[in-house]
Amino acid sequence: GILIVPIGAIYSVLTYTNWFKEIQSWMIGYCTWGAFSFFFSGAIWYRLSITPNAASPLINTVLPSILGVDFGEWSLSEVSNDWAAALSIVFLFPSVASLLPASIVGFVANFILEEQFALKCSDEIDEKIVCFEGSEKCCDVISSHDFLSSYEFMGSFASNIIAMWAVIRILGYLMINASASLSLYVHRR
Repeated sequence: GILIVPIGAIYSVLTYTNWFKEIQSWMIGYCTWGAFSFFFSGAIWYRLSITPNAASPLINTVLPSILGVDFGEWSLSEVSNDWAAALSIVFLFPSVASLLPASIVGFVANFILEEQFALKCSDEIDEKIVCFEGSEKCCDVISSHDFLSSYEFMGSFASNIIAMWAVIRILGYLMINASASLSLYVHRR
């Protein structure tokens, strides 16, 4: 399901439509989201089937760090009586937490796949590539793949990932407060 659908959807879009001729960064992010959702949900499901009364390290460390919620001290067998809470813990929370690695991979894929250019203007540029009339300033075309301009990528990368993490934590907070039964097992961190 969740692992195959992104791959099938992207294959269909690339093969049967004229929307895109090559793979896009959002497609890579979508596949990453599906893979991490499958991995997180599968790890929780596997842990539930092997030792239902033991706490999962994924539930106690990784998901709370990403979502900003605390799953507390409870047995997983307690949640099996509440199907809405169990489905949320096994499928919904991992899907939302998977947005963080998907956004990281999508952002890096966008940097790699889409070279962008900017003008760097100053008085020190001697080359007369782009100059303005009546001004002594000239500009040089800088590629986003140039090593010397990589600081711009790193700055926007860090700020976008932190912003995405904040949105994910807000979603985690809203999810636990939207469900009365889920708030019995999950608390704000």
